[in-house]
Amino acid sequence: AIWITNHCYPWSWYIPDMYSWGEALGLNIFTFLILMSALIPISLTVTMEVVKVVHAKLIDWDSDLCYEDPISGQSMPARARTSNLGEDLGRIEYIFSDKTGTLTQNVMEFMKCSIGGVSYGTGTTEI
Repeated sequence: AIWITNHCYPWSWYIPDMYSWGEALGLNIFTFLILMSALIPISLTVTMEVVKVVHAKLIDWDSDLCYEDPISGQSMPARARTSNLGEDLGRIEYIFSDKTGTLTQNVMEFMKCSIGGVSYGTGTTEI
């Protein structure tokens, strides 16, 4: 600022007038917000992807999330093959099952359903 006032100003028309301290602070804050608005969403996206990967690994490492195969008797742990598994599990609305699996032996076969008044399937039901 001293060099400008001693050597250029007022002959240099292309250098703007100097701002007061408050105006310069406001302009600097506004410039910072404009420049950082493009960077913050990128870092947020990266952070969310890291959280999804860590959540998928926690699903892989959880020993309580196992399926015991009734035929071989082997315990098969859950495997998250995608990082979106946690989000997809949150979207499940209905699970069709009986309480113990003794009636169906954990085998479900499509019998009949009605969607929008249109009947699909040929099975007969008691309902």
